[in-house]
Amino acid sequence: VHLSNVYAREQFRHHSYFSDIAVGVISGLGAEGYFAAYRFITKP
Repeated sequence: VHLSNVYAREQFRHHSYFSDIAVGVISGLGAEGYFAAYRFITKP
């Protein structure tokens, strides 16, 4: 979860060490991103 859209920022921020093994990436939604992540991990 990233508060800001890292892909709209500086080039050096575009690389993620975990996105290649992650189920998904939530980026650029502000605090709502944490709620979205919580809903995802708690869905049945």
